[in-house]
Amino acid sequence: MIEDDDGLGKKSGQEMATARDRSSRAGPRVRRTDGTPAPRLKDIAKIAGVSLQTVSYVMNNNGSVSEEVRARVRQIGKRMGYRPNRSAKAMRTGRSQTLGLVISDMSNPFYAEFARAVERAAAVEGYAVLLVDAQAPAAETAEIAERIAGLKSHPVDGVISAVRYPSVLALDVPVVLLGVPVRGRDSVSSDDVRGGKALAEHLLSLGHRRFGLVTSPLPGGIPIRRVALMERLRGEAEIVWEYETPASEMVAPDIAGFLLRRDVSIIVCSNDIVAISVQRALRTLGIVVPDDVSVVGYDDIPWAAIVTPALTTMRLPLADMGSAAVRFVVERLHGPRRRARRVNLPVTLVVRESVAKPSARFVGPEGQIGNAGVSNKSISGSRSDRPVRASVPSRSNRNET
Repeated sequence: MIEDDDGLGKKSGQEMATARDRSSRAGPRVRRTDGTPAPRLKDIAKIAGVSLQTVSYVMNNNGSVSEEVRARVRQIGKRMGYRPNRSAKAMRTGRSQTLGLVISDMSNPFYAEFARAVERAAAVEGYAVLLVDAQAPAAETAEIAERIAGLKSHPVDGVISAVRYPSVLALDVPVVLLGVPVRGRDSVSSDDVRGGKALAEHLLSLGHRRFGLVTSPLPGGIPIRRVALMERLRGEAEIVWEYETPASEMVAPDIAGFLLRRDVSIIVCSNDIVAISVQRALRTLGIVVPDDVSVVGYDDIPWAAIVTPALTTMRLPLADMGSAAVRFVVERLHGPRRRARRVNLPVTLVVRESVAKPSARFVGPEGQIGNAGVSNKSISGSRSDRPVRASVPSRSNRNET
């Protein structure tokens, strides 16, 4: 064996000869649209001061190369305008260098931001992304199932999915799931248990004791952080009412019956889309946020910072989630037999203008004005079929098999 001149990997003399032979048998050099020659791997190797094989390892996401050298080679390649020939690579490796991404609803800014994060992370690894938008149905339809199954014919090397439809789980390529883990599957999620508790602690510290909840019926992290918030509030505050939105997460006119009671100091919403919809309904009723009542969201979508008043919310690490999902797919491609992994990433409280200390203008229990005491009774809202107080489901941070 002959060690690379950069000491970062080993290759045999036969491998070196093969690489030289391929280079000598290469066809006419590819040129850019302006007529200048397109950079080749050996051009990058010369500038980086490493072997051709090392550059090949970096561009193909394999081999034993340090992170420092990988970063340097990629940076030089980017500066030189190197673009891999995906068609040639697909013919050589049998892989398309394309990942599928299945999301719930592209019109939701949360999923749009997650898709952007995945696309950026995939580009760094040399992959393109093919998007399938499920368009938010609660249950899988025949049309969506057909579109997801169609990922096999494109084809894609792996799939990242924000939905758990049977057609996704039936794909015969590596699948990484976003959100609540599924046993035996790689998954990426945010720490919604800690997020729900941290949000409750912040609101309690401001003096809020009477809560209204506006809750989306969608699955995933929403019910997890709802339960975590209520567990933290137990014995210190009261859930006065809870209103469930339609599947669109836009509140209906009947929410006015809850908002006009003015019997809560804070309205906790499942996510920022719901919170923005609630703020709009309050404004229509002449109720001022946060002077009359505070409103809090979750996710920290781009809109949260530009609405008036700007939303206090919990920020999900979407960039890190996208990077982790892509990394899991790529690692699964190179190690198909390894154990399933999950990562649970921390969330961050973002304090803005929509939350303040309890207003003296809301009507407390027994009709008094202001936040006077905590009642042991709870007034059920439109979600009377679900317990106001529930136990937090057990969650393990260990790798799953």
